[in-house]
Amino acid sequence: MGGEARLDPRHCAAALVPQGSRRTHATEGAGMTRWWSRWRAAFAALVFMAGAAPACAGWLALYETGSGAAIGPVFARESGGHVAFATGGDAASGDGPRRFVIRMTLGTRGAITGQQGYAADSLGALGVTVRAVRQASDGGHVLVGDAQDPPGEAILSRIGVSRGWAMRLDPQGDLRWARRFDDMTTRGDPAGRHYALRDVAALPDGGALAVGTTHATLAPGATEVPDMDLWLLRLAADGDLLWQRSHGGPQIDGGMAIARMAGGGFIAAGMTSGRDAAATGGDLWLLRLDGEGRVLWQRAYGGPLGPAAQGVDAGWRVHPLADGGYVVAGSTRSFGRGGAAEGDVWILRLDAGGAVRWQYAYGGARLDTRPDLHTLSDGFLVSASTTSFIADQAESAREWDWEAWYMRLDSAGRIRWQRRLGGPGRDFGGAIAPAGGGWVISGVSDAFDDRRSHGWLVRLDEDGTLPELDAGAPIRLQPTQARRHATDTEARAIDLRGGPAHARMSPVRMEMVETGVTHRLVTGGDGAGADDDGAAGPVTLGPDDSGRNIALTPGQNLRIRLPANPTTGLSWSVAALEEAVLALSGRSYEPLPNPEGVLGRGGHTTFTFRPRAEGTTALQLDYARGSGPVEERFAITVTVAPGG
Repeated sequence: MGGEARLDPRHCAAALVPQGSRRTHATEGAGMTRWWSRWRAAFAALVFMAGAAPACAGWLALYETGSGAAIGPVFARESGGHVAFATGGDAASGDGPRRFVIRMTLGTRGAITGQQGYAADSLGALGVTVRAVRQASDGGHVLVGDAQDPPGEAILSRIGVSRGWAMRLDPQGDLRWARRFDDMTTRGDPAGRHYALRDVAALPDGGALAVGTTHATLAPGATEVPDMDLWLLRLAADGDLLWQRSHGGPQIDGGMAIARMAGGGFIAAGMTSGRDAAATGGDLWLLRLDGEGRVLWQRAYGGPLGPAAQGVDAGWRVHPLADGGYVVAGSTRSFGRGGAAEGDVWILRLDAGGAVRWQYAYGGARLDTRPDLHTLSDGFLVSASTTSFIADQAESAREWDWEAWYMRLDSAGRIRWQRRLGGPGRDFGGAIAPAGGGWVISGVSDAFDDRRSHGWLVRLDEDGTLPELDAGAPIRLQPTQARRHATDTEARAIDLRGGPAHARMSPVRMEMVETGVTHRLVTGGDGAGADDDGAAGPVTLGPDDSGRNIALTPGQNLRIRLPANPTTGLSWSVAALEEAVLALSGRSYEPLPNPEGVLGRGGHTTFTFRPRAEGTTALQLDYARGSGPVEERFAITVTVAPGG
């Protein structure tokens, strides 16, 4: 595999560093590292990959918000570019860091053309996380996740309270509804159960079916295994709760993924340690459901390892296939080469009844886990996270470095190519999106600054390559030598109970917030000018441009950047606009550099507008405290030319 570092130069040969070479902050890019340390923590989203070309056109970009963020999916727009989702935070809030949901529109090289933020204190402002997004039939999106106070990533919530939430956006990102699901008393105190949503399927009627977990509250200092169950939630197009169910046994059972079947019903995946499952501490669990969430059949898949930690074998993604069967991407410690403390990525190809056609574990000597999966006409693409191919790992697993890990498999599970992307610290692979014969993949990294994380967007070519990264960049794309080994699990029919669930639903009042996401290309060009999708670059205006007449072409965005200081209570808002001609697609706030931490320093608010139709509109922005007197006004006339 080391020879992969010498590919044809027309296919990004310089992108691959030979196996074993690893750059560090001490030896390379120290100046770049110090420069990046001024950037604040980030979130990851996905990016679009344009059509395959003789020369590599891939790129990698970083995305930052004020106080950290979580990765989310991305979807291609018919007009070009993408819509991406994430959770972010703003350290500039007067009440401390606040987390919110972010929707961004991106150009074809990942440049941000608009961003919107959604927050609700009732969700648990310090711990909101987007777990899944699916595109609805009208082009909008349905989002689900959980909110933990205090924040946490664990499947099992041992402290605080965990709530599930769902929200529906229209194609322009305007909120249609938002809902919260919990076990709170009428006084707002946490009661008996935690709820969290992990995945969602958008339905043709405009509704959704979400899957997740629910479990009893643990008493302080408790060590017993709680009764955790898979949780199903059916929502109508207007957000009303139609029904909810739970499935599981007396120990740990949870839902991680769900997909709608073309012939009706659903397939769900997760983990189980319930009755009739092997005594492994957890088996991969597959459930075939009818349209009302009732179980048609359920299977457990696992190995010979004795009792161990929760989730020894688990399913993270499940995709229905054209022949009526399924492919499941999971993780296994039962069959992992590293033994009980480590594990491998596990891919299973199943028939329509859940019987195994083929199964393989992929990995190295340590832990390889959390795969995302994209199904291709001739195989599969896997994005995961690995600790196996890094030299000089720490003795304690808690201190291991991580890297993003990508594998291209054929339809029989054989490896075509494999890569790792990362540097010193913890770098994780994320979700996958197809585009034009290639792929885009999200990730998150702390290699650029060991005190905080940055999100990345990577556009890989068909052969998994990337242009040479900037000389100061602390991460590199390298080949790996993961082993594929056959596993020998059999589908075991199990019969775990099902019944009604009792989460309390309540509407959520979402507040639009300024997000302040920034973006920088590490490789793949400077991002200037047009966004490679045929549209002209955006028109950018400042306070001195008030009173002008502005002409836009179809697809050409308008950005207006104005001085602002939220600490004064003043903020900019749209006071006049003909939305049939021009639509607001994003609003963000960027504070001025403030290394001394001076209060009230201020910054700039940026509005992004996109043309909707030919015509002319007055555009007026007012700077005021709520409905109080207007302190400043920015007004222009915008004309959108006819389409060509």
